[in-house]
Amino acid sequence: MTSKGLSCSSGVCRCTNSGNYWDSTNCVPKLGYGISCQFQVTTMTNSQCDERPNLYLVCLATPYTTNTYTCRCPSTMRWSGSACVTKSTYKGSCVNGVDTDCQDYNGLICNTFNNTCLCPITKYWDFTDLICKDKLPINSACTYPATTEREMCQDYAWLYCNSNFPGVGTCQCPADRYYSTTFMACLPRASHDQYCGDETLCMPSTPRVLTCKPEAGDTCQCENYQVINSPYYWSASEGNCRACPNGYYSGYGYNIQSSDNSITSRCYKAVNDITLDWNVASTNCNNDGGYLMNIRNTMEMGVAAFWSSGTRSFWIGAKSSGGSFTLQNYAFNVVPPLLWCKSEPNCNCVAGAFIHGDRGDCLDEDVLT
Repeated sequence: MTSKGLSCSSGVCRCTNSGNYWDSTNCVPKLGYGISCQFQVTTMTNSQCDERPNLYLVCLATPYTTNTYTCRCPSTMRWSGSACVTKSTYKGSCVNGVDTDCQDYNGLICNTFNNTCLCPITKYWDFTDLICKDKLPINSACTYPATTEREMCQDYAWLYCNSNFPGVGTCQCPADRYYSTTFMACLPRASHDQYCGDETLCMPSTPRVLTCKPEAGDTCQCENYQVINSPYYWSASEGNCRACPNGYYSGYGYNIQSSDNSITSRCYKAVNDITLDWNVASTNCNNDGGYLMNIRNTMEMGVAAFWSSGTRSFWIGAKSSGGSFTLQNYAFNVVPPLLWCKSEPNCNCVAGAFIHGDRGDCLDEDVLT
């Protein structure tokens, strides 16, 4: 049967050339990649596809078709253009976002940003089982490290593994977030003056606590809210409730014009045992780490009236250089007209503004020398 290309091997007639297969009539060349084939039990002796070590082709069902077969690479391999090669594992290379370049049977996809085989965002790579697994929800046990501390937990929902390196921990929200069962994610905690509705929803604050206050319209406030002469205030620059400097107090403004609000983001100090001109008073305040009080509205006017009590007068942080009065420590905004006493201001000169208790707690002016 040599004319058919057959030879006897171990008592069995086989194609002499390993690159051929028996088509029921003759030994003919095995089929290349993408060529239609007939599905059959493949062996090294009767496979229609070229399964030799440099190719590894097998007859498989054509994707998205019915009863159609072509010579293709096994599921663990991909076609390189000339042969079947092993698919890339985790963090291996892939080309132009082609998922089949990666071990897709283990859940890997090709990341188009850096052409690297990675798990989808909702999964993590298990280095023991060598497969992509679903990232873990809140309170699940996790280990650190996977490759990064957040990798095992649902970091797309802001969860992270709170273990110390190395160790076992649980998937938790960062301290500045809380877990929402509605959105199934860690949402930002409320900051000062923001809506909270629940004690646990305010962001952490040190050294003083930020708590949810129903009396403040369910907003996060420092302790002693609505307490005049409170020693605590909200520091916007530090994002914490802090103690006022010695001699300074916060919490003023409550019940002024029937308001439920207090000014808790600033500390005040009244100096009423000495008489100074505007420039010296301003310098003294600056040296003390503060500045003369800005009065921008009737509520702040009411706060200042707490000290004037209808009898005393205090400088504020407004000054004129022959024109309108501007707040020197608040972007040089013009003092609102409704805050002035009747017929004031009336001097086109260099002057400082003060709250005049004897005239009904309104603003007056005094010429500066």
